[in-house]
Amino acid sequence: MFKGLKSSSVKDPVSLKLLLKHLVGIGRFWLLLLAVPAKAQPVQWGGLVPGPFGIGYTDTTLWLNTDTYKLAGYEGPKPLLVGIWYPSATCKGGMAFGEYLRWPSLRHEQLEVQLTESMRQVIKRDLFAPELPDSLKSQALAYCDSLFSIPVPACQGCALPDKRLSTVVYLHGAQSVPFDNNIMCEYLASKGHVVISAFCNWPTDEFPDRLLSEPSSTSEPLVDMEQLLRFTTSLPYTDTLQLMAVGHSMGAQKWLRYDEFGSYKPYRGIVSLHTTLEAFSTEQCLSYWPELRYLIEGKAQSSYTPTVLLAPYVADDRDNLSLPGFHAFKQNHITPYKMVVPTTPMSHNGFISWENWLLHAGPSKRSITSLQIRQHQAFQNICVLIESLLLRDAAMLRDESRFIHIAP
Repeated sequence: MFKGLKSSSVKDPVSLKLLLKHLVGIGRFWLLLLAVPAKAQPVQWGGLVPGPFGIGYTDTTLWLNTDTYKLAGYEGPKPLLVGIWYPSATCKGGMAFGEYLRWPSLRHEQLEVQLTESMRQVIKRDLFAPELPDSLKSQALAYCDSLFSIPVPACQGCALPDKRLSTVVYLHGAQSVPFDNNIMCEYLASKGHVVISAFCNWPTDEFPDRLLSEPSSTSEPLVDMEQLLRFTTSLPYTDTLQLMAVGHSMGAQKWLRYDEFGSYKPYRGIVSLHTTLEAFSTEQCLSYWPELRYLIEGKAQSSYTPTVLLAPYVADDRDNLSLPGFHAFKQNHITPYKMVVPTTPMSHNGFISWENWLLHAGPSKRSITSLQIRQHQAFQNICVLIESLLLRDAAMLRDESRFIHIAP
């Protein structure tokens, strides 16, 4: 799937201090956002050129009998919430971003209300408030509420595709939601592809403001993933010969683990958007991620799927940027890896829509620094790269002006 690539290296292009000055977390971006009202257009796409199709969106709920789930008076099978983006000839957009928080397919009002509120609170707390002084948090959180009304270029109620289309199955990271990469999902749908994303975290009555990947000791996420994949391949508009797995952070880790232990693997490639293991030593990885010991120690036996591992520059102890070592992956000799670093320094959440979406939700262009623009351009490159790999075209991945390849 990903052949013909060669390794290269470059010197560290920018100091960490400069990066931190300009590529700070979402908490600082909101100060720019407050200055200018949000525009009623998807400016958060930046320079991404949409495809010829409108963008349809729908949701569904899979009920997982692997575990009993309790929340807001509900007790029963665990719901796996699934969002689906797809191309449509009739959709013209107009849906509000906050509609992504609603799950009418649940058909359980109390459960939907609590799940929606849990997602809303996590978005507000984790994306806006962490880096702000207390004197500014209340104003930032209030402004966050207004972002849920910003239009996105998707709409509901559109006719589903009448033919089989190439498909991406996306898994988000810890403490996140299935629409955290909505720009990528919308973009791919506009280009004629289907994207399926599942809500892999669940709040509980004990922790209603936290999103837990395993809400009870009996949960088995690999079984959940198999059910998600079987649902995906059962749809009349997904092409089982053109199926790719994409994951960010914990979601990427899940795909790697599933590729070793899962029994149903219809996808033909994996794109990992920063697992977070890439920068750590082997010893640190064994300590932090014992569930991936098989991989770290080079004992994988079934992980044969071609995998692109994307990771950002990391900071060394002298506050300069350096290339990640990918140590956790270099003992695994059976998986055909491509270890890749964007030439533009990026933050962890720069690989998904969050930082890029909020950065371009309304600030004037003169308020945005050049490095923030560069990160958004790098994110756009990743969206285009994912589509090119979906189309079996690895030429972009070989572009050394955009990507650095780390030797195995």
